[in-house]
Amino acid sequence: MKKTLICFMFALGIHGAAYCAQISQIELADGSTIKGEVVSLENGVYTVNTESMGQIKLEASRIKKIVSPSGSVDANKPTEIMKSINPDYVQSQVDQLTPAVTGNEEVMNKVSTLSDDPNFQEVMKDPEILNAIKAKDIKALMNNEKFMKLLNNPTVKEIEKMLQ
Repeated sequence: MKKTLICFMFALGIHGAAYCAQISQIELADGSTIKGEVVSLENGVYTVNTESMGQIKLEASRIKKIVSPSGSVDANKPTEIMKSINPDYVQSQVDQLTPAVTGNEEVMNKVSTLSDDPNFQEVMKDPEILNAIKAKDIKALMNNEKFMKLLNNPTVKEIEKMLQ
């Protein structure tokens, strides 16, 4: 269970660091710009909270680039967004999330169900991932395709919503 929790926390921390609490300037393909907080990217559609328009959804194909405090990235390449994240910031996100996760019985029950998920089991058998988790090597985790797929795991998404 401890390995499952640690792996989950890093996935959640990386995902949170990619989007949370960063006001970005979003340059659209037509040249217009929108300022807002990118809160998610699912199935090629960004959800953005803006001050003037509230929450909006934008197809990635309509976005030329996203300029955030961590740099400018191509909105159609989510791996670029992930690679632009500061590993120290991810670690701080993990540290902040840990008490919220471990102190919530309902969340912990959901986390424990991850150990039965075949995709999660596959990730947990990968020695490269396990070594990166043990070493807290955020960059190695962010560059590992199998680990990054965890961000779209339905249970991980459900737990994310529970923590919001």
